[in-house]
Amino acid sequence: MMFRAVTAFLLAALPTASTTGASNLDVSLATAQSFQCGETCYNNLQTTNAADLAVVGSDFDWDFYAVADNFSTSKPGDLLKLKPVNPDILTTISGVSVYRIQYVSEDHNGTYVPVSGYIALPFSLPESGEFPLVAFAHGTIGEFRGCAISNGPNLFDYSSWSLLSLEKKKKKSASWQLTKS
Repeated sequence: MMFRAVTAFLLAALPTASTTGASNLDVSLATAQSFQCGETCYNNLQTTNAADLAVVGSDFDWDFYAVADNFSTSKPGDLLKLKPVNPDILTTISGVSVYRIQYVSEDHNGTYVPVSGYIALPFSLPESGEFPLVAFAHGTIGEFRGCAISNGPNLFDYSSWSLLSLEKKKKKSASWQLTKS
């Protein structure tokens, strides 16, 4: 019974989510109380909200994630928006410039949809003159706009794409040292 009550509360509270932050669990005390969510329940929601914000960040850019004006005349692969990310909010490796992108893709039915992502470019050009490409496919983390991987302070790195890019640098450096010896 309690499980159903909490589930009903959470589902009903989602439409009242914060309109300024990235978190989708920002439920007001008044809303919680109207669903018979007592002190323990509300404290659990606050704890969950803090954990949510730690992952998805709190600096959500509503304008960037709004559908671009040119979407209706675009086709899959078209870039809709490009915006630099403030490096002070990132917790990823240093030495990269990060840009949020919004572009057109297709869903499973062939319907055009706007999607977002990011591009991380090293500050300096490698000796080869070419940047190594590291493609990163993330798992699903949520449906709310604040869950976009390009929104979170760690870009949902999971210590993977940044390590891959560092590993490529390390291998090139080790290879260079072996050939110089």
